[in-house]
Amino acid sequence: MDDQEYKLALDEQVGKFLDVRHKHTYFLVTAAIVVLAFVLNFAATNKLLSDLNPLALVIIIIGASSSLSVAGFALWSLSLDNASHNLHLKYRHLSKSWDEIPEVERNRWDAINQRAAKFRNVAFILLTVGVFANATFLAHQLYTKGGHVMHHYGKESTEIIQQIDQFEVVFTNKGTGQKIRMTIPKTGSRKDASEGLTADDVKDLSDQVNDVLRRTL
Repeated sequence: MDDQEYKLALDEQVGKFLDVRHKHTYFLVTAAIVVLAFVLNFAATNKLLSDLNPLALVIIIIGASSSLSVAGFALWSLSLDNASHNLHLKYRHLSKSWDEIPEVERNRWDAINQRAAKFRNVAFILLTVGVFANATFLAHQLYTKGGHVMHHYGKESTEIIQQIDQFEVVFTNKGTGQKIRMTIPKTGSRKDASEGLTADDVKDLSDQVNDVLRRTL
């Protein structure tokens, strides 16, 4: 293999190496954000964020901070990889080998590669911490608030029956099938007795009752 063929083969290896680095970065960012999004969606759907104890709050803050930091360090590492690749292209076009590059520039190039590797390692560590913290948060919530998280009560198992002078709201426990019935007069229920209740009013009220049932039963 002559010198030109060697340089072309080297360029091809550098390109493939950078492509692998890009894929690693996308994996880190995607994994961190997907895990965080799942946990936050789970917590929001089950209305857990407004009723966290100090331990759960600390855990979810650690999980969120770690996951977001993964994206930051991974993208920073990718930026340094691109800077290193730009230097490779620069000296490639100048037809300079490694030994022909000034020592100051070689040291600068080495420092860029070392920082890129360090930030990538930090991102992997933070991903591990984030996944562990988020999983711990989910386990903690399932253990301490199982009835709430399991959705024993919810909109889909609530029936509103409109009668002539009243509404009947039936809350069904999806686990046991047990029913809780609430009768609400159409008139006289408000502070102003002259104001009546509409079906939308009762629906809003039933949603609030469902929240209470999920938290307490």
